[in-house]
Amino acid sequence: LILFSLKDIFQKLPPSASLSISYLEIYNEQINDLLQEGAVNLKIVDEQVVGLSQCAVHDIEDALDLLQMGECQRAYAEKKHHDHSSRSHTIFQVVCFP
Repeated sequence: LILFSLKDIFQKLPPSASLSISYLEIYNEQINDLLQEGAVNLKIVDEQVVGLSQCAVHDIEDALDLLQMGECQRAYAEKKHHDHSSRSHTIFQVVCFP
């Protein structure tokens, strides 16, 4: 679904607009930035995650590279039914600046 959403966003994006992407994981009640190594156990202040990175993207390839990089940073653990299963939740956020 992320791929289709990104394709749609970039097709409809005005030429003067710019995008940034953030990608976080909630794992064991901690918020971790998946795009910045070592940025773990971040806190929420005034409805924002303090210290969460926002990476500028210029095209869909940049966005997919960040998605893949974040997936490599996720916490995975073996479960009975799946060898490679995540026990975390993620939020992949795309923000448009006109």
